[in-house]
Amino acid sequence: MFECIGCPTLSFESKPDLEAHVAAIHFNYLPYECEKCKFAKFPTEYAIRYHCEFEHQITEYLIRYRVSPEFITKREKIAVYLQQCIDRQITTVPSQNADYDNEVLEEKPNVESTITETNGNFPSTSISPILKQLLGNAELNVNTSLGGSSITSSSSNVKTKKSTNRKSKIVASDALKKMKRKRAVGSTEPTPTSSSASSTEASSSSPVLNSATVECTECKRVIANQATSVMYHTNSRHLQLPVFTCTPCKRIWTTISRSDLLKHVKNFHNNDMSVIVDKKEEHLVKIKAKCRELFPNRGSMVSKRRCYDNSAAAAEESAENEE
Repeated sequence: MFECIGCPTLSFESKPDLEAHVAAIHFNYLPYECEKCKFAKFPTEYAIRYHCEFEHQITEYLIRYRVSPEFITKREKIAVYLQQCIDRQITTVPSQNADYDNEVLEEKPNVESTITETNGNFPSTSISPILKQLLGNAELNVNTSLGGSSITSSSSNVKTKKSTNRKSKIVASDALKKMKRKRAVGSTEPTPTSSSASSTEASSSSPVLNSATVECTECKRVIANQATSVMYHTNSRHLQLPVFTCTPCKRIWTTISRSDLLKHVKNFHNNDMSVIVDKKEEHLVKIKAKCRELFPNRGSMVSKRRCYDNSAAAAEESAENEE
């Protein structure tokens, strides 16, 4: 187990779990973006790989990585912070497992390599519940002012292909198999909460839990305070209503977005949309009603969004009148 020096009440099952926690919670470092989720950002390659291969169940995908001077500085600070956590673990927290002790004492981990290179495969036992809470939703949003968008930055697309190496077959790991079985029977993963007052205060002051995010009252997951993100979470995690269905393939989509659906129709059905059963309008009322139940405190952000939409619509109407 690994401990964070800033959150003594929390423990992590692996170094990638600890690194993801430190990067996201303590440094708001979220340079990785999912191509399928508009607002999803992740702290490490390990985290986004877990998201893509478990949430989307795909083995070939694109990873967007944002680079900026601010992110480079944060990455260096994360390396130092993470090394301090590991040094403290080595000197003050001996393990009861002899094999683990030998591994730690024989070789001191190089933190810089874990930050700049791949974070390795997922553990073969189970994914940390804390990491699930941090990365289990695809809607995690970060204020763009914290992400270095005002600084000129570049994004690079890295195409990851399925490896023939046994260790690289993450989808086939025991941990993900167990999770998929639980998901198939509709089980809800519990969200860990700390009973310690100090842990609660740390969570409330976390940069991730800012005004641009909201918490689901049922599963306690924190997601972006955006209508699309809220509806995505509500239906995919709770209602699971079949918004779109491919008749020949028997494939079901629970997302409101049509992007993945259109790709499927293009790749497998020659753009023939007649194979799709569209029940979006039918289920939209139920989804919105459930959204209000799960996220009763969205008012301020929703009103701001409506004001923005109204002003944008007024501007467009004015432009049309001038023409």
